[in-house]
Amino acid sequence: MLFAHVPMIALATIGRSVLCGGFSTWLAVALLPLSSAYLFRVVLFRSITFTVIFGLFHGLCVLPVLLSILYR
Repeated sequence: MLFAHVPMIALATIGRSVLCGGFSTWLAVALLPLSSAYLFRVVLFRSITFTVIFGLFHGLCVLPVLLSILYR
C-alpha cells in the first residue's frame, strides 16, 4: 500500500459518516435564526455552525493528511 493512498482510503471509509454527522448536527440548529431571542438567533447558531464547519474541516481534510504523515 502506498502512503499517498492512505488519506483516500480513510476518506472512503469514514468520510460519508463524518459528513452526515456534521450535516445532521447543523440541520438540528438550522431553525435557531428564526427565534426571537438574541441568544438563540445569533450567539448559539453562530457558535454551533462554526464548530460544525471546524469539525468537518478537520475530519475530512486535516486528520487524514496528518495520519498519512504519521503512518510512514
